[in-house]
Amino acid sequence: MSKINELGLRIKQIREFLELNQSDFSKSLNLSLFALKDIERGKTRATQKTLRDISEQYSINYYWLNTGENIKDTVIPSVD
Repeated sequence: MSKINELGLRIKQIREFLELNQSDFSKSLNLSLFALKDIERGKTRATQKTLRDISEQYSINYYWLNTGENIKDTVIPSVD
């Protein structure tokens, strides 16, 4: 799986953990719905601004969000 696909899946995982639909999540990030859909599908990569916005607005560790790598004391939302 490509890094873009993995990033899109992490963003989708966060959105689902927060119980937000794509429309509400994209609005909260000042992002078009189409852009979010493309990011989640791995068609395009989220910009650094979008990653920072997700990290800041939803208290998500930026390093994990960007790389998928865990670091000590990082809380990662899980979707069962």
